[in-house]
Amino acid sequence: MRIRAASCDDGSWTGSGFVTSQDVVVTAAHVASGARTLTVQTGEGALFEAEPIAIVPRHDVALLRLEEALVVSPLSLAESLPDRGSDLAVLGYPLGTYDLRITGPDPGSWTR
Repeated sequence: MRIRAASCDDGSWTGSGFVTSQDVVVTAAHVASGARTLTVQTGEGALFEAEPIAIVPRHDVALLRLEEALVVSPLSLAESLPDRGSDLAVLGYPLGTYDLRITGPDPGSWTR
């Protein structure tokens, strides 16, 4: 998910997030902190207003509740940490881009 945050003082900024239930998105605390409004955009371009329900700056994590539930499959979280040296990939919308970027190993080798 692409997240757009706006405030009266600092203008606007963007971040990334992922769905953990039909109406909850996880993002970074630095994305949600200080925002007056938060808008979540799906890959298809649909926009949803969101409100922070928890912001934990120490761990740079925030939970946002969407105004309406999404019809999506939430991301399941791993039950344990990956082994040291495991291949990882990072997906997101860095530096305000509108295109999803992937950093990591060859996406063609991923399994679902």
